[in-house]
Amino acid sequence: MRPTLILTPLLLMASTVTVCQAQHSPQLEVTDVRFWTLSEVTRIAIETNGEFRFRSDQLNNPDRLFFDLLGTKPRVGVKGVQTKQVNDKLLKRIRIAETQPGMTRVVLDLESAVEFTASQLSNPD
Repeated sequence: MRPTLILTPLLLMASTVTVCQAQHSPQLEVTDVRFWTLSEVTRIAIETNGEFRFRSDQLNNPDRLFFDLLGTKPRVGVKGVQTKQVNDKLLKRIRIAETQPGMTRVVLDLESAVEFTASQLSNPD
């Protein structure tokens, strides 16, 4: 049995909307990517400020997973690739970047091939 990586994209909804924001569709942002190392799994949470769609795939040589969050961009003020070192037994690092306008890619650089599950949670106002 391969080690398991659990990915939990989180929805954190803004609790107030100004008149200006109500007239336009607010830009969806990836506000944070966090991780927890547990005994047999690593949990990754991708936080956004609204509902989003995503697609994912697993690649090898080197082993990695990627998640494209459609209609999103990384938090304002952050340019280029953000990198978070993890260095546990499943995951080397997490990379976050806007690969094209309106799409944020989160790449999980793996130590070796893993099984993963992804689910979407929401936390409304």
